Amino acid sequence: MAEKRRSSNGLSYFTGKGKAFFYFSTPIIEIAEAFIGGLLQNPEVILWNEKFHAEIVKALPEPLSYSGKVYSTLSPIAVTTLKPSFGKLRQHDLSPMEDKFYENLKENLKEKYVLLYGKEPPDDLEIKVLKAKPKRFEIKQGIFQRAWHLVFKAYGDEDLLRVGYQAGFGEKIVWVLGW
Repeated sequence: MAEKRRSSNGLSYFTGKGKAFFYFSTPIIEIAEAFIGGLLQNPEVILWNEKFHAEIVKALPEPLSYSGKVYSTLSPIAVTTLKPSFGKLRQHDLSPMEDKFYENLKENLKEKYVLLYGKEPPDDLEIKVLKAKPKRFEIKQGIFQRAWHLVFKAYGDEDLLRVGYQAGFGEKIVWVLGW
């Protein structure tokens, strides 16, 4: 995110000036160490064909507790399901106005929990969306994904919510877990 930025008429990016901020989060310490070590060895980063020079790398403190907190997404959350269409199952983007959005969000988070902790997670999770703004991405030529910037309040098991905080609440973030 740039200090000063403006949207370019209908384009899927913005132009900016000044310093840029990049947030990186993972629940896997080795990935964080490798990322930070590489950044310190070579502070030049290329994103969207633009060069950036890392001046400062710092760890932000995590909350002491996760339940009952208000969260604001840094990147949009994508949640999908399969629906029949013309005789085939096709991916369908869900919205926070659909109950299935919350069911799948919870299942995605539980799957991440199992991958990280190797055991079944608690079923204790409730999410209340306070504000939702849609975002549409072109993944490939002519193929789009709808996701949501959210402000939400989450209640539930501390470890389950920590997984969401560190690895993301949506489903399109497998790169955070190193796959």
